[in-house]
Amino acid sequence: MTADSLDIKTLTIDGGRLVIRGTERSGMAPEDIGIFACDETGSETKAETAPYRSGAVCFSLDIPVHDGQVISFRADPGEAGGPALSFDRSTGLRNRIKHDYTVINGYIVARKGRKLVILRDTPLNRAKAEAYVAYEMLRKDKAAWPGKRLRELRLRRMIESAPPEDRVAFITPRSTDCLTGSMEKVYSALDLPKTYLAVPDMGYDSAGAEKALRLIASSRIVVTDDYLTPLRLYDKKPGQRIVQLWHATGAGKKFGRDGTNMFPEVDALTHKDYDAVTVSAEGIRGFYAHALSLPVSRIKATGVARTDDYFDPGYAEAARRMVFEKHPELEGRRLIMYAPTFRDVPGEGRRSFRPDIDFGELSEALPEDCVFVICPHPVMTERILDGEYDNILELRDISTKDMMFASDVLVTDYSSVFFEYSLLDRPMAFYCYDFDTYERDFYMDFENEIPGPLMKTREEFMDYIRRGEFIRTESYAGFRDKYLGACDGHSTERTVKMIKEMFDGTFSDQEAK
Repeated sequence: MTADSLDIKTLTIDGGRLVIRGTERSGMAPEDIGIFACDETGSETKAETAPYRSGAVCFSLDIPVHDGQVISFRADPGEAGGPALSFDRSTGLRNRIKHDYTVINGYIVARKGRKLVILRDTPLNRAKAEAYVAYEMLRKDKAAWPGKRLRELRLRRMIESAPPEDRVAFITPRSTDCLTGSMEKVYSALDLPKTYLAVPDMGYDSAGAEKALRLIASSRIVVTDDYLTPLRLYDKKPGQRIVQLWHATGAGKKFGRDGTNMFPEVDALTHKDYDAVTVSAEGIRGFYAHALSLPVSRIKATGVARTDDYFDPGYAEAARRMVFEKHPELEGRRLIMYAPTFRDVPGEGRRSFRPDIDFGELSEALPEDCVFVICPHPVMTERILDGEYDNILELRDISTKDMMFASDVLVTDYSSVFFEYSLLDRPMAFYCYDFDTYERDFYMDFENEIPGPLMKTREEFMDYIRRGEFIRTESYAGFRDKYLGACDGHSTERTVKMIKEMFDGTFSDQEAK
């Protein structure tokens, strides 16, 4: 049995060497698989292989590169024609075009069926590579090809040639048409030329990705707060800076290379160009560095800008007033805020969430003065509540943070929301009905460090609700020092100062290494 196909995840060229990483799914053990890359000189390179998830094997090829190189692949003992190739979009190549090409660090990497052709990036070689793409696109979609391809080429030319303007571009996929959270705080406080883009869909080839790429390529400083897919297809220009205001506080669920289903090298491509990542405490910098495949020096314990609002009595009162103006039926009642995180549901992704709660039973069990308010995670687009109840509401018109100020108690699970809620010094509880099967691991000792009771069964949860004794049983001081030690009401100020130093050139290059 041999490897019939190779799924190429990443292509990089550095120091005169082409590195190819990907997976294969023949079902064989890594030690029984032989994957070879051969070129026109007769040179042959054997891939390093290792186990990967779900029975797959990952492979890595490190090949000396030269102009005019033609690389073919074979699987030991091999078959005529070699294995079929598929490409992750992070490579810059598209599977639907058999003769596509991308440009990597001064070389054109062109796909020719089951082979790769490596050429120096010259105008003539680009023209030749483009001719193959034009033929493929004309053959597949004659009517749409000219306009579509012209837009692609204009975008590529702009990305490569446009000099970055003296401005700061805030780009987020976490909201629509407006900035929220730390992005909004820093944007409002920053007195530099600036602009922003907020588009949820920034997947490959989307309109949002094109807008993001144009803005990234033409701005001297880029600020984001989540995975920005276009960064996988973009190498920042000399003098550009990229700042990541990571959206989560503390160090709860593992993420990045430590906790997602993404191929590790693809994940790392997203974060490779960050000059600074802001986090909530000094002691968690190492976790973020490993998760994002970055040096610890790029992780900055400036604090999380949006937490400044927890130290502002005026903001707290305004948030409470806004909640009760929008939902007057909540005023005068004890509010139990339920803020769970998403699950990866097979066939549905993260949009669906069905907690182990009988809402009818919950409605009957709630103390008379209580309302159970469900605050869905932004990716949970499907309705959670299964009916209409006087004392259970599912609210999507109020941010989770603003609801915190109006609530009396938080019920959550693995969501990082509990880190920020500890700043309010109010009681919280953790309903983790799937604790033994939850697919994500934690940086913290979750079971022993969470600042509230852990409930693993529906019976425990219902008993907690029926008793109605929502009290804080222990001090949060030690917990906050460990996970939110840099959140003191001045996080925005420190973050703005750092961006200004990047803008005026006083931010040390040594700090960014």
